[in-house]
Amino acid sequence: MNTPTKRTRFVWTVQVILFLCLSVPSGAIAATIDHNKFDAILQANVRDERVDYLNIRKNHWPQLIEYLDTLAKVDPTTLSRNQQLALYINLYNASMIRAIIERFRADYSPSESLYRVFKEKLVRLSHKTITLDYLEHKIIRPTFIDPRVHAALVCAAHSCPPLWDRAYVAEHLDATLDKKMSDFIHDSSRNRIETDQRTLRLSKIFDWYADDFGGKSKLVDYISTYLQSDVTGFRVKFLSYSWKLNVAHPQLGRWITVATRSAKLFALPGSGAEIARLKKNKVFEVLREEGDWLLLDIPFSTNDGWVKATLTKNY
Repeated sequence: MNTPTKRTRFVWTVQVILFLCLSVPSGAIAATIDHNKFDAILQANVRDERVDYLNIRKNHWPQLIEYLDTLAKVDPTTLSRNQQLALYINLYNASMIRAIIERFRADYSPSESLYRVFKEKLVRLSHKTITLDYLEHKIIRPTFIDPRVHAALVCAAHSCPPLWDRAYVAEHLDATLDKKMSDFIHDSSRNRIETDQRTLRLSKIFDWYADDFGGKSKLVDYISTYLQSDVTGFRVKFLSYSWKLNVAHPQLGRWITVATRSAKLFALPGSGAEIARLKKNKVFEVLREEGDWLLLDIPFSTNDGWVKATLTKNY
């Protein structure tokens, strides 16, 4: 009598557990997506509409990679609409930050080599590697049909909407996107409302993606929803776009760039033991100075190295 009873109870327990597991809404998995790591990176490194890429490289690189590793494993189909969009926006911005750091030079621009950074497969998502362009134009824009994303996706250029110093989260996404678009439209360095001239001088973003806003004939109507003044009948012109990097210079330490075409890096000052060559305009932190030699922190390496100070200039 005892054995069959125990077996029956065991089978019943297993069935209940399976039923509960299968009954959990797929969106519940979203609770495991933690954007706090990226949020902390942004709060520590975004200031005055600029990004301290070098401080992220120095002090937050492992956390950034861990965050991107986490997002790469997420199946977006298990998420709600807002959870997906928050994921994609953060993924785009974090991937762009990583790409800029890996390519960083004193003269780097995201427009370099015909906007190559947008076309390289560097975004990891659902066990695939895609481009930034694919993420924006093949996933985000056609899936969500929400023009406000153009105020949230940051291409790392001066004329882009400034990078928000927080990560996007599903719970407040609608209100956040509204505010970011309103901030963007009211930013006179990117969009200007010239009442006397009855002209809207808008970011090229409104030109490039006019269809997302209802077409060029509807741009005034769209802009007016974020303004208190009446702009009915205003002409629309577009401002030039600056692709200069949105970099904030480091606040601490001494940083240098290589001033010559290349510079030899040595294991010890004047030792003759060359360990690497540094390319022009690459940026490094100075760890120590001895005479006319500088000890540099070499990113993504366990080794430091010495370079002649005469081959460098302050960044």
